[in-house]
Amino acid sequence: MANTEPYRAVPLTLDEKIDGMYHTAQIKGAFFDSVSNSDKAISEFIKNMRDRTNNRKRNNKKLLHGLFHLAGLPKSRYESQYEDFTSDERRSLKEAMIQLQAAVSWMPKNIAI
Repeated sequence: MANTEPYRAVPLTLDEKIDGMYHTAQIKGAFFDSVSNSDKAISEFIKNMRDRTNNRKRNNKKLLHGLFHLAGLPKSRYESQYEDFTSDERRSLKEAMIQLQAAVSWMPKNIAI
């Protein structure tokens, strides 16, 4: 039987997309990727965002601080290393990163200035 629907994909709300990405991350952590690999990648991301040679034109630190703010971390923790974060802070940061990834996927692709 032929497909007569105009679309096969069901559009998701942003909250549904975030929930789906979060659920996928939980499955990855439980069955496929080790959490330590994820933690290493996040630690490296934070180091790159703080790297002075990577911050000459753009202030990537502001973006990183925005991510920390979204995660609900106190300002006193913004300069801490990822390894120094508590397990609750790490979880909050991962949830904020997933939320940001979902929101970025909704941003317009062709922006002209």
